[in-house]
Amino acid sequence: MSKWTHSICSSCYEELYNGRNPVKMQESEIKTCCFCGKETKEGIFVREHPEGLLCRGEHNETVIQN
Repeated sequence: MSKWTHSICSSCYEELYNGRNPVKMQESEIKTCCFCGKETKEGIFVREHPEGLLCRGEHNETVIQN
């Protein structure tokens, strides 16, 4: 995954893109939401500058603890 492509949970997506329907991957592994740090298997990804996110553009599959 590139540093600018981030997994996002549906709660964070709704908060950022109020009312827009996300495009979801049909099959997705468990990922960590780059915005809140919770696990998600929803298959939603967005492009965002990594500086302001929990992941900082580093995407390993460990859960980020708040």
